[in-house]
Amino acid sequence: MASRRTRLAWLALLALLAQFAVLAPGAAAADPQPTAASVPGSFGGEVGCPGDWQPECAAIQLAKRSNDDVWSASLTLPAGAYEYKAALNKTWDVSYGLHAESGGANIPLVVPAGGATVTFFYDQVTHWVTADLTTPIITAAGSFQSELGCPAAGRPTACAPGCRTRTATARTPSPPPRFRPVTMR
Repeated sequence: MASRRTRLAWLALLALLAQFAVLAPGAAAADPQPTAASVPGSFGGEVGCPGDWQPECAAIQLAKRSNDDVWSASLTLPAGAYEYKAALNKTWDVSYGLHAESGGANIPLVVPAGGATVTFFYDQVTHWVTADLTTPIITAAGSFQSELGCPAAGRPTACAPGCRTRTATARTPSPPPRFRPVTMR
C-alpha cells in the first residue's frame, strides 16, 4: 500500500513540475552579456566621434567592470543639454533607453556650466542605463564589506567607484555588522 502511495506522490510531483516548465519556458534563460556596450548620444561630436548617435564610435564604448559586471565609462562633456541611450554590440539592433525600455525614449542629460566628467553605467541584468550626474550612485559602506569580497571594510570606495551588489548573501559575524549609506557622485 505504501508503495502505491509513494508512486502516486511522485506522479503528482512530476505533474506539478511539468506545469511550471510549460508556464515559464524562458524563466531560466538570462540575456547573455554583449560583446560591447556604448552610450551613443547627441554629445558624440563633443567627445571625439565623427558625429552624434554612432554606437560603433570608440570614444563612447563602455568597459565591463570585473567586480559586478556593470558596464561603465567616464566622458568629459561641455555644458549643455544632451540625450543618450545604451546600444549593444556596436549597433542599434539592441538598445535601451529611458526606464530601461528596449528601444525606449532618449535619456535626457543636462551638464552644468563649466562642463563635467560624467560616468555612464549600463547593467545587462536590468538593462538600466544612467549617469552619475543625474542619478545618485549609492554604496553601503560597513563592516560587512569583507564578507562580500571587498578588500577593505568601512570604506565607500573599497570595492570600486559606484560599487553595488545586486544580491548579497553573506554570513556575517556576531555582533551584527554596522553600515552607513554613502552617496557617491
